[in-house]
Amino acid sequence: GFPGFASSLGFVTDWKVAGPFSWDPAKGFGPARVNEPAVDLTATYNEGASSIAWKPQAAAEQTGLVDLGSAFGDAAGATAYAFARVNVPEDTDAVIRAGSDDGIKIWLNGQAVHENLVDRGVALDNDQIPVKLKAGANDILVQITQGGGGWGYCLRLTKPDGTPLPFTQE
Repeated sequence: GFPGFASSLGFVTDWKVAGPFSWDPAKGFGPARVNEPAVDLTATYNEGASSIAWKPQAAAEQTGLVDLGSAFGDAAGATAYAFARVNVPEDTDAVIRAGSDDGIKIWLNGQAVHENLVDRGVALDNDQIPVKLKAGANDILVQITQGGGGWGYCLRLTKPDGTPLPFTQE
């Protein structure tokens, strides 16, 4: 294997995830389910008869993929959320490069920066979103929808020129 391979490409690898929540494609990314974007990682949510809590989920070492199917089981008509905190030493221009199966919405530091309601498989850098990161901690919240089949996402941070952006995670 290649230890640190995914992180060397700028993948965010340490996540907390919450789901699965039922999802109606006709409603897109509404309604709010986890009080997004102001999420509380200690909160639990009622979904039908079950209680949902945030749990750790690491990205795959080789590919950077966060496999929600393995995290939550086979699902259809579902959605889930993922949260990560990344630290950078100074204010910097960056690009969030995300792949998703299926649709994806991304918030950065409480602001929605991207929304793509789509039915697709994960591909590296499906979506590229120029953003500004602030010195210190930056909170990334992702919502991923699931029609059926595979379910997951990958997300990496690069400089505007496409080279991996150095950052740390707590």
